[in-house]
Amino acid sequence: MACDKCVGFGVWAVGMPVPMEENHFNEGQPNKPCPECGSGKKEEKSDEELAYELEVELFSETRCYDIPMELKVKVLCNVINKVVAC
Repeated sequence: MACDKCVGFGVWAVGMPVPMEENHFNEGQPNKPCPECGSGKKEEKSDEELAYELEVELFSETRCYDIPMELKVKVLCNVINKVVAC
């Protein structure tokens, strides 16, 4: 058992510092370490790890739409252009 302020996954980063549940923590929801016991710290990910996660997410999203490959490529290129322009 963690402390009386959390359940071992820290507290929500936005709003009141209420305990975060395990499923929200695992989904990557924004949290803060518990002010009482310090639990809920997330490991910092490297740029390569973040880029790989983005690649996996983009691939899984493009697979779920039943549209021609040419349109998928066009959409992905548009997204890349928008990201580069930022």
